[in-house]
Amino acid sequence: MRSTILAVAFGFVSSVIAAPTASSHDHIHRRGDDAVQQALESLVKGNEAFRNDINTNHPGLLEQQLVQGQKPTFNFLGCSDSRASEGTIFDALPGTFFTHRNIANVHNYNAESGSWLGYGVEHLNVTQVVVVGHYGCGGVAAAIASRSTKTLDATDSAVEAWIDPIRELYATSTREEIVAFREAHANDAVIAQPAFTDSGYRALIEEHAKHQADRIHLDPIIQNIYNEHEFPRDVFIHTWVYDIESGNVVDLKHSYGPPGKSIVYLADVQGH
Repeated sequence: MRSTILAVAFGFVSSVIAAPTASSHDHIHRRGDDAVQQALESLVKGNEAFRNDINTNHPGLLEQQLVQGQKPTFNFLGCSDSRASEGTIFDALPGTFFTHRNIANVHNYNAESGSWLGYGVEHLNVTQVVVVGHYGCGGVAAAIASRSTKTLDATDSAVEAWIDPIRELYATSTREEIVAFREAHANDAVIAQPAFTDSGYRALIEEHAKHQADRIHLDPIIQNIYNEHEFPRDVFIHTWVYDIESGNVVDLKHSYGPPGKSIVYLADVQGH
């Protein structure tokens, strides 16, 4: 039956397609094994290149960090997307970021997010907290698209629950581009995931990143620091978006700092 369906689907005259032979299965297996081997080899070569570079251009750095411990400047909240790795985006050395990544760069008031934020600013002496969203975020795109009508499995249910707050932001935002997108699709029976360049989609990515910075600012961990006049360091919160197409990082200039303290934006240091 399967052969007949495939033959019809691909427009073949014959209704019979020979079942794969044992040798063809072996060939597919070998191709899969070769792909895995090549992927692993690329990691081995990449690690070798990293070691050569770090030992040539920054001799002793790894040993120094082992002895002295980590002293990152940034707490980084980013998306799990494999194209948006903070070390790659900023060509950063080890020890630059204390990182928390999840789907669509969400800050929750729970032990996971709290331990990342609290340990970073209170124990590692981090002074800069950065929320970095990215254009083309799949989590935000899924929040715009219609909910699935099929029965959800455990994975889909978890993702749907995770992006529900982004759906709410999409439904209630008053930003012009997002309102225009909602109105343009108000009568659509099914809303597909938006195109990468859609202005409403990009605006929601930005507003979502800002909202996470707001949540970090309101987190009791940060509020306690701002209200503790004897706290020895100033802690700032910034909101940026990474463009996976161009490689640029955009400063949304949606930042927080201690009362009376000046905030430094990316534009202030570009070209220095």
